Amino acid sequence: RRFMLPCELNGKVREMFYDSGSSAFGLITTKNQYDKMADPDTKEIQYGANSWGDSFPIHHKASSQMMQMNGLNIPLKRVSYVDMYSFLQPLIGPFTRIGGWLGNKPFTEHSMIFDIKAEEFVILEKEKEG
Repeated sequence: RRFMLPCELNGKVREMFYDSGSSAFGLITTKNQYDKMADPDTKEIQYGANSWGDSFPIHHKASSQMMQMNGLNIPLKRVSYVDMYSFLQPLIGPFTRIGGWLGNKPFTEHSMIFDIKAEEFVILEKEKEG
C-alpha cells in the first residue's frame, strides 16, 4: 500500500512516497514548494489532524501543477503541507530520498497497475465517457 514512485516535477526527477490510502491528498510537500505549486487565486482549506494526542494544521490548495510519470502528464489537482516540524523539512530532505508524499488525488482519472516483485508499474488513462 506504500512504496516509492519516480516522477518528474518542475524539471526534477524525484522519488515520491506513494500511499494508496491517502485519498484526500495530491502531493504533500514543504511549505516553500506548496507556495510555488498552489494556484494563488484558490481558497486554502485548513483543518487540524490528530497524531498521538497532538493536533497540527494541514493546509490544502488546488494546483494545476503537472507531474510526469511513465510518459504521462498527470495533474496534481491538490497540493498540501503539514504545519508540523515544517522548519525541519528542508534540513531533512537532502538526507532522505523522499521528494514528497503522493496520495490518490492525481490518479482519479488513471488506473495504476503494480508488479511489486518486479518493481515495475504502469499508469493507464481511463477512457472518458461520452
